[in-house]
Parts: sequence; C-alpha cells; structure tokens
Amino acid sequence: MKRVLCVDSHADSCELVATVLGWENYEVAVCRTAAGGWERACSERFDLYLIDTRLDDALGLELARRLRALGAGTPLVFHSAEAFPGDIEQGIGAGARAYITKPRDPEQLLATVRHLVADGDGCQGGI
Repeated sequence: MKRVLCVDSHADSCELVATVLGWENYEVAVCRTAAGGWERACSERFDLYLIDTRLDDALGLELARRLRALGAGTPLVFHSAEAFPGDIEQGIGAGARAYITKPRDPEQLLATVRHLVADGDGCQGGI
C-alpha cells in the first residue's frame, strides 16, 4: 500500500484528501502542523507528501525546503487556495513536483498522486 503524508491545518481538507485517496487504497497520514509533518517525515516512510502552503505554525514552503534539504526523492505536491502565478512559482521553487489549487477536483488530485507515485516510486530508502 502506498503512503501519503498530508500536512494541512484544515480538518476538512485533510478529511477530503484521506477520503479521495482512500478510494484507491492509498494510506493517508494526517498532520495539522509543519512540526508534526516534519516529525512524521523524519520517522516514517512515505511515497508522497501533500502539503498546504499556509500552516498554523509555519509556511508549507519552509517545510518543503527542509524536506528537500534531506535529499529525499519523495514527490511533493502543494495544495493551496493561493493560486496566483507567483504562489505556484514559489511552490515549484521550494521543490514541489505539482501544485493543486483548492478547491480541487477529486479526479485531478487522484491523477496527480497516481502519476507522481508511479513516476517517482516514492521515497526510496526513506528519510
């Protein structure tokens, strides 16, 4: 079973992600803070990170940069209500392989995750 770490301070977004990805048997771990996401990413293996750009305790961009500094090959996707071209550029610049804006189409979310998990084969060797 492929594992996704969803880091989002909004409970409804986390629930939606877990439900949609659960349709295709992805296991979704949810963290509501950047600190919690960092801790989980450092202690567990995930095949994809799905991170909001704004979290209650930090910017998702900073969490993404920290994850990339570890040298991990795990695909990272931002999902955010911030949809200006500059926001998307910052997300890609922080190491994201995709940027999905909220509210998202569930099929777009599934297609993006499917593609990146199959293409990147997850986190080889873990973090």
